[in-house]
Amino acid sequence: RAATSASLSCFRCLRAFIQPRCRRCVLVEPRRAGTSSVTPAVATMHLPPPPLVGGAHFAQVHIPSSHPPPNAPPPAPPVPLPEMEALCVSAAREIASRGAFASYQAVASRVCASRGVAHLAQLGVSQLPRALERIWRAEQLIDAHVVSYVGMRFVACLADLERDLVLLLDAYQLRPTGADRIPNPEEIEIDESEDEHADENKDASSFASFGLGPLVSVPAVRHYFALAGTVTTGAGANQRDRFVDGATCARLLGSFLEAGTPNRTGEAFAAYLLENANRGFGRGEEQNAAVSSLAELGVRVSGGPIEHGVQTVVAGHVASALRREAERAEHEALAAAAA
Repeated sequence: RAATSASLSCFRCLRAFIQPRCRRCVLVEPRRAGTSSVTPAVATMHLPPPPLVGGAHFAQVHIPSSHPPPNAPPPAPPVPLPEMEALCVSAAREIASRGAFASYQAVASRVCASRGVAHLAQLGVSQLPRALERIWRAEQLIDAHVVSYVGMRFVACLADLERDLVLLLDAYQLRPTGADRIPNPEEIEIDESEDEHADENKDASSFASFGLGPLVSVPAVRHYFALAGTVTTGAGANQRDRFVDGATCARLLGSFLEAGTPNRTGEAFAAYLLENANRGFGRGEEQNAAVSSLAELGVRVSGGPIEHGVQTVVAGHVASALRREAERAEHEALAAAAA
C-alpha cells in the first residue's frame, strides 16, 4: 500500500515534471517497532536532467520553421485591343498553316499560352476581339450546317458541302477583311502579279480561304464523313482532287436504280460506287491507288433501304437526261456517217 501511494505521487511529479526531488523515491516505509527490518529499496527513474537557470549545461534544440511559400506572381498587365486583335489573327494563322481547324477554343488557348495566363479574363479582355468573334460565329454556323446537310441527304458529298459552306459564310460576311489580315513583320513584301491575284480569286471558292484551316480538319466533318484514319493533317489540298461531286453521285445512283438490283440498300450502293471509282467512273482514267473506302472519295452514304426521296427523284431525272443525251449523240453520229 505504501509502495502504491509513493509510486502514484511520483508519477504525478513525473507528469508535472517540476519537482526534481522526486527523481529518487523510497518505495518502502522505514522499519516500525515490532517488525523486521527491511533494507530500503531505492528506485531510480530515468528522467532527462532538468533545465538549470543559466542554461549552463542544457541547451534547447532549435528546430527551424519551414519557409513560407513564395508570393503569387503579379497579374498580367491588360492587353490593348489592337494588340489583342493581332495576337488572335497570328494564332489563327499558325493553327491553320499546320492543317488544323482554327476553332475559338484553339485560338483562345494559344493566345493565353503566349501570355502565360489560363483564360482571357486575366488579360483584361472586356469584349471579344473582332477576329475572335468572327471565328466563334463561323464555328457555330459550320457545325449547324454540317449536321443539317448530312441529316437531310441520303448521299452527302464533301465537294458540294464545301461549296455550300463558302456561300453560307460569305452571306454572313465572315470572310477575313483587310483589317483581319495583319501582315507578318518577318515576311518580305513582294509586288504581286496578276497571276497571283488570279490564284487568290480561284482560292476564294475554297473553305480554306476563310483562314480556318481545310474543310477536312473540321471536327464535325471528320466525324460524319469518317475521316479520322484516312485524311492526314496537311493533306487537304491533295485529298480534294479525289473528292466526288454531287453530279457524279447522282449519275451513279440513277444507273444503280435503273439496273434493277434487288438489293436496293445504302450498303449495296456504296459498294457500287467504290467499284466505279476504281474503274475511273467510266471515263477511262486509271487510278494510281485503289480506293478502299468512301472517305477517300469524300462521300457519305446512309445505310438501310433506299427510300423514294428527293435525291432518288433527282437521280432519276439525271439518269434520264444523260440517257437522252447519249441517244442524241448516237443519232448524230449515225447521221454524220450516212452523209
